[in-house]
Amino acid sequence: ILSLSFLDFTLLPWHLEHFLVCILPSPWQYSHSIWPNGVFFLPLPPQAKHSSESSLSSVPVSCFGGADGSATIDVTGGTGPYTYGINPNIGVQATAGNFTGLPQGTYVVTITDANSCSITTSITVNQPAVLSYTSVAVTNISCNGAGDGQIVAAGTGGTAPLGYTLLPAIAPTTLPGTFANLNGGSQTVRITDANGCALDSTILINEPAVLSIDTASVTQVLCFGDSTGIIVINP
Repeated sequence: ILSLSFLDFTLLPWHLEHFLVCILPSPWQYSHSIWPNGVFFLPLPPQAKHSSESSLSSVPVSCFGGADGSATIDVTGGTGPYTYGINPNIGVQATAGNFTGLPQGTYVVTITDANSCSITTSITVNQPAVLSYTSVAVTNISCNGAGDGQIVAAGTGGTAPLGYTLLPAIAPTTLPGTFANLNGGSQTVRITDANGCALDSTILINEPAVLSIDTASVTQVLCFGDSTGIIVINP
């Protein structure tokens, strides 16, 4: 038995009706009686409960700063159908209770059933850390044309594991981030995480100029057997 006391009986019908439709499972036939002392008695079934309950789940944003996260709300109880509101009001409600296209943040969700009974809850959509390089080590070419340059790159953030690729069209190395036997010039290293988020870095490998003789002058020996000859080389 549920006992309710109302001081202002002019408000009794509306408040009582709204209370009943939100707390009693549908369908439920109820009867009531008002005693002279102003106490309202109502038989309450053992299975009666609040209008609705929700379970929440979210999918994080794929890449830092993106807007492809999602939130899903499953509702039980109350009287269907349900309507869902989200604040901030961004993204798309692809299906009832499923919001997509969300950036990182905390969202307040309001669920309302057919009898205007509602509950409010919150859900957080996370995102991975920003993808970045922690170090880039370069070994320049030893001699012109030697092709012995090397790059060792390391990154952090994103969603593990991270892969490293030297562009263009060179497969990732077996030793992550290490690329050897490189020619001089600009090289582009790309870090890619498990979600396909990528970050490029252009790295310069220096190469010495070709070693060559610019000019040479020769002074011949004056007499047979002398050691008076001279060779002067200007590199």
